[in-house]
Amino acid sequence: MVVIIIQIVQTIYSIYIMFLDKKKNMLINMFISNLISLILFQVAGLGAASLTTIFITLRSFLFMFKDRYKTNFVFLFCLGLHIIAGIVTFTGLSSLLPGITAVISVVVLWFGNEQQIRIGTTIANLIWVVYYFVNGIYISAVTNIVIILFTIFSYEKNRKKV
Repeated sequence: MVVIIIQIVQTIYSIYIMFLDKKKNMLINMFISNLISLILFQVAGLGAASLTTIFITLRSFLFMFKDRYKTNFVFLFCLGLHIIAGIVTFTGLSSLLPGITAVISVVVLWFGNEQQIRIGTTIANLIWVVYYFVNGIYISAVTNIVIILFTIFSYEKNRKKV
């Protein structure tokens, strides 16, 4: 029951993030969303996803202060953490999926604008859908499909503003 409640909160919050207009606001709220994901994976007992999500949450926190960094060190540090997590938690092809989503997100969140973040999030969420189906976490898979649809809607809505 707790996992279902966390998933509902995660879905609503993830949809909300994709409708934010400023990258800084998106990064701050992604940090909060990633904390929710971390709790979900801990409760669900998904070790590979939990380690990756710990690094994703750390990355989200560090990226909130991106404007203060003068180099790409934080980007490279976070990229390295995700690669290491992928190696350490490797148990089969499906265990690579959380790491792949993390690497996509690192690149898009560091270098992308709001629309590119929406595109990267859509790609990452599609990979998460595969991961969830492979591991039998069907509610999260459906949740990510809903998030993908709202993200595409937000992308189209914001594309007209540009």
